[in-house]
Amino acid sequence: MGRIRTIKPEFWTDEKVGELKRDERLLFLGLLNLADDEGALKATPAFIKGQIFAYDEDLTIADVKVWLEGLTLVKMLLPFDHNGEKFFLIRTFKDHQKINRPTPSKIPKNVLTSILNAYSLNTHGILTDDSVAERKGKEGNKEREIEGNGKEADSSTPQVDNILIDKIMKFFGFTEITNYDKMRDILAFINCLTINNRHHYFQQQFDAYVEYKTINDSYVHKFKNFLGTHSMLFEDGAWNEDNWVAKLQTEKNKQHGKGNQSNSGRRSHLNPPTNSYTKL
Repeated sequence: MGRIRTIKPEFWTDEKVGELKRDERLLFLGLLNLADDEGALKATPAFIKGQIFAYDEDLTIADVKVWLEGLTLVKMLLPFDHNGEKFFLIRTFKDHQKINRPTPSKIPKNVLTSILNAYSLNTHGILTDDSVAERKGKEGNKEREIEGNGKEADSSTPQVDNILIDKIMKFFGFTEITNYDKMRDILAFINCLTINNRHHYFQQQFDAYVEYKTINDSYVHKFKNFLGTHSMLFEDGAWNEDNWVAKLQTEKNKQHGKGNQSNSGRRSHLNPPTNSYTKL
């Protein structure tokens, strides 16, 4: 069902909009009407074609698909999956549409937030050790400034844990250049953890998981199997299946027990038992 939306005059002179074909601009305006009050809509070209270009018999679904790809290319649409279905999120929707009594989206708020944060990471450049250190310094200065002013920091937007992102990337052998899609997945994952107050729990579990794999020769989980799926808010990941802190301690105790048995065997070999009787 279509919804009433507004178009700002700046739309027509925006440089990013200027990169689009005329049909792509018209399609984008139509998508504003199709999107829910959070800016999300189903990414189904056939449905979109039927709703926006109902009377254009010369157009094909393939035409609409190409235009959608154009909008995605310039990041006016952010594609994502949820519960096995494909969706688009209009990136600047909340910046331009002011809705008095919005109807809640069927997509969880934290999912939409993580998608926008993933885009934000993508546009702010690739992380390096220097940039992480510099950001930590700025955050430290900010904290001291807050303490001096006696004001609390705004916690409405989750802070990106760049160090944890880097640790996960390195463990699975990813690089920022060739596996940027994986870094975005990790960012969405960490944002979801933060929103659900499981960030610190995961940090403990992940550190234990990494150490466990260094002393146990069992297989390492595949990246996606380890994180879990976005549609399940990552609650189905391997890090949730077991308590890796407890497993690590059990493995250490087992290894320690083997070491004691080995030492005992060596001592027995060096000092064979003597018989309690004498030969007559």
